[in-house]
Amino acid sequence: LDFYYDTPSSAWERVARAILPFLPVSVRAGPSGLYVEAWDFAAASSAVLTIDADAGGAERVGPIRKASTLLGELANEFRVSYARDANTGDYREQLTLHGDAGQTATARSYTSKPCRISHAAYGPAVRVLDVDVTADPTTAGAIATQAARIGALPVRMADYQVTERDGLTYRVGAPAELTDSSVSLSAARCVVTDIADGDAGKVLLSLVLFHAATRAA
Repeated sequence: LDFYYDTPSSAWERVARAILPFLPVSVRAGPSGLYVEAWDFAAASSAVLTIDADAGGAERVGPIRKASTLLGELANEFRVSYARDANTGDYREQLTLHGDAGQTATARSYTSKPCRISHAAYGPAVRVLDVDVTADPTTAGAIATQAARIGALPVRMADYQVTERDGLTYRVGAPAELTDSSVSLSAARCVVTDIADGDAGKVLLSLVLFHAATRAA
């Protein structure tokens, strides 16, 4: 990160507006105030939670729901404008992550698997991201990659009530594996998006199931 502001505002206002929207995190409230929970998209990481409705100990609450994306309208071309000029306010650089496999890749324009799948299935759709807090092309690329993970492909969402287990801590952003033959799911990778109290001795987990192409390498 590399930026400054010359207008009055709190640190939280700046972070919430200019940084958090581009990060794979959820903002949570706890006894000590606000904190963030990181989302784990990594393909190589082990699921910290196994939810198996077939084996008992987990029960689906309501139907599986579908959404065009986790956040915002679907897009498969992400144009990141960055390196903002402090004098003019203009962005000096742009990086494009897109889904057109026919284009020649360059350092400032290249494809990703989620974008290619989305482009082929739904046609071109552009989203512009104005980033005030960096002049680094690697950071701009990471921002585009994260935007594609949550915005290039449809997702499915589900709620499951699970029996609490001794020694297991539930957290938002944790990777999980979900098995429920009634909806044709077998060890499906997902991420916990919300946690609430369930019936006695149980916890209600909200889950999002991403397309396999969105996982980090």
